[in-house]
Amino acid sequence: MEHQLLDALCECMTYFLCAEGTYIIHDHEGDPVKVMLFIVHRKLESSTKDGGRMGFFNSIILNPDDFCGEELVTWALLPSLGDSYPSSTRTMKTITELEAFSLQADDLNEVCGQHIQDDAFQAPEAHILVLLAPEENMGSLSHPVSMEAVPKSTEDGRKRHE
Repeated sequence: MEHQLLDALCECMTYFLCAEGTYIIHDHEGDPVKVMLFIVHRKLESSTKDGGRMGFFNSIILNPDDFCGEELVTWALLPSLGDSYPSSTRTMKTITELEAFSLQADDLNEVCGQHIQDDAFQAPEAHILVLLAPEENMGSLSHPVSMEAVPKSTEDGRKRHE
C-alpha cells in the first residue's frame, strides 16, 4: 500500500523552477497554502513576523532535500478540517534560482482521499511525510508555503515560475 501511495503522489509532482528573489507566497503571512515544495537545488528563505507581532522576526534557510507546505498533509487526511486551505505562517522567498518539485494541494487531497477510502489504509500525517522525504529532513517540518504563480514552460519543457 505504501508504494501505491508514493507512486500516486510522485505522479502528481511537477518540476518547479523559480527566479532568484521571487516571493513564493505574497508578502503576507496568512495566505492559503496551496502547494508543497521539495527542494532539489539552491536555497529558499523561510521567514515569519509571527502574525505581525512588534519586533519579532525569524528566518531560516531551506536547502536541497528540505521541504515546506507539510501542513497540507494534515488538511488532506482530515476532511473534517473543511474545504479551506490551511493558512501560511511564513513567507517564502528564493535566495537563488530555485529548483524543486511541487505537489499541489488539490492533487494531494485527491490522492489521499482515494487511499483513505481503502479500509486497509491507516496513514497518520507523519507516515505520509516519511514516505515523501528522507528521514534526516524531518526536522524541517514547520515551514509552510503557498504559491499563486502559474508555471510557464521553458524551451526544454520544464515548468518555470516567475
